[in-house]
Amino acid sequence: MKDRSGQRRAPSELPPDEGAPGEEETLPEHVRQLLEDYPEAERRKLRHAWKLAGQGRPETPAAETTETALKEIKRRAEETPAPPARTNAGERGPEPGRAEDKRHRKPARFRWRLAAAALVLCTLTGGLAWWVLRPAEVVAPAGQSRVAVLPDGSTAELSGGTELTYYRYFWREGRRVHLQGEAFFEVTKGEAPFLVDTFNATVRVLGTTFNVRAWPTDMTPDTRVTLVQGRLAFSADPSARGDRTVVLSPGEASRVGASDRAPAAPSPADTGRALTWRRGGVAFSDQPLGTIADEIQRRFDVPVRVEPGSLRRRRVTFYRRKVSSAQEATEDLCDYLRAECTRRGDTLRISGGPR
Repeated sequence: MKDRSGQRRAPSELPPDEGAPGEEETLPEHVRQLLEDYPEAERRKLRHAWKLAGQGRPETPAAETTETALKEIKRRAEETPAPPARTNAGERGPEPGRAEDKRHRKPARFRWRLAAAALVLCTLTGGLAWWVLRPAEVVAPAGQSRVAVLPDGSTAELSGGTELTYYRYFWREGRRVHLQGEAFFEVTKGEAPFLVDTFNATVRVLGTTFNVRAWPTDMTPDTRVTLVQGRLAFSADPSARGDRTVVLSPGEASRVGASDRAPAAPSPADTGRALTWRRGGVAFSDQPLGTIADEIQRRFDVPVRVEPGSLRRRRVTFYRRKVSSAQEATEDLCDYLRAECTRRGDTLRISGGPR
């Protein structure tokens, strides 16, 4: 190849004025920005290759040299990221390279770790909040009794099948439990009142011992309270629009039915019979036979059926100081009622009328 003076030169040699600043202005903007990232010698070679390819001049260097240069431009244009932004002083940032790539990757890894840590923190916080805010539940399985020790040291002895719930987190704000079943409470004295909510009533005390029975599934559902020591206030659920509260003294009892707006006036009670269940006995006064059968079933975890329905509704007064099994209790009932008692598999049946 000859230069402008007619002298031959090697294909790799470029005229001294090729790549002058004026020629760079004819390059496309994105190519000009791309070439800025290369050393001066390489920029001159690539500008020259770009110009020769555009003009189609016969003095083009060896085909492999031009094609290599153009392929290099195309490859760099597709793979090289945008040039780094200039600083306020007009200076360029650091040259792209491995160290810079690592610096770009570090923030991504950091953000991922930060997100993972935030997720773990949210999970732990949510789990802790769930544990703290969920109600504590104490259940006495059918056929067993259980004693629950409450956060203030008060205790509740639960009969079989009874459920007691309360909130640990809010205990300091107010000592309050919800009862479904039957329980005997021994409440420690404290500044805050101790409240027992049932499906239709509330018992309020400061420090005392008492028994509460409240089975919403009974044939004649009600809440019954018997006071052993101390004093307590007994009222219907506010949703029943009742505004009457009765105050019990030791040895008194009261009840409020599911549809009552106020409790019955306190009356003398046989506390020994009211607490018979704690000694393994059974005591009912003027209650449907179906209610007594349900109590035996919960106490011993044995199915008890009463047939026909008219017999189930029959009201009965029944007391046994202590019974050791469901079969013993049902046989005593059948003897008292002059009814028939049979057993089919695990199920005890009370049927018929007087024998």
